[in-house]
Amino acid sequence: MEAARQGARKAGGQTIGILPGLDPTDANPYIDTAVATGLGQMRNLLVVMNGDLVIAVEGGYGTLSEVALELKAG
Repeated sequence: MEAARQGARKAGGQTIGILPGLDPTDANPYIDTAVATGLGQMRNLLVVMNGDLVIAVEGGYGTLSEVALELKAG
């Protein structure tokens, strides 16, 4: 995710990070706007529902849950 945000910023885009914790300073250095939710893994639904596309290359259970949420949302 950090590399994707770095590329987006380099191309002139704005980046938003929906964080699982309460501290916006936990965002990586390529985040322009950090949204600290305090929701833990429940924030995965916010990530999925606020994007235009979900692409999963590899990852752990969090990535798997995002894919499942996207498939369920259609």
